[in-house]
Amino acid sequence: MNDFRTKHAGLVDLYRELLTDHPEIVRVGFTNSWFLSVSMALSVIESINSGSDLERVLKKIQLASFGTRNFFNELAFASGPPG
Repeated sequence: MNDFRTKHAGLVDLYRELLTDHPEIVRVGFTNSWFLSVSMALSVIESINSGSDLERVLKKIQLASFGTRNFFNELAFASGPPG
């Protein structure tokens, strides 16, 4: 665990240095980014029948965030009301 903390602190220092040296970079966190696991990807494609369906679903989950911090809830909200 101590090795992880050391590496994490090093990455934080590098990030701060990058922002100091390049103020034109807008500080953006990863809080609205999803790194999909296999189960998440399967949930996205379970109702996909065509390329346009996939594009539609990806755009919905890309543009909307409901602040739940739960991918499956976000996907359900983006898909619209049940029915």
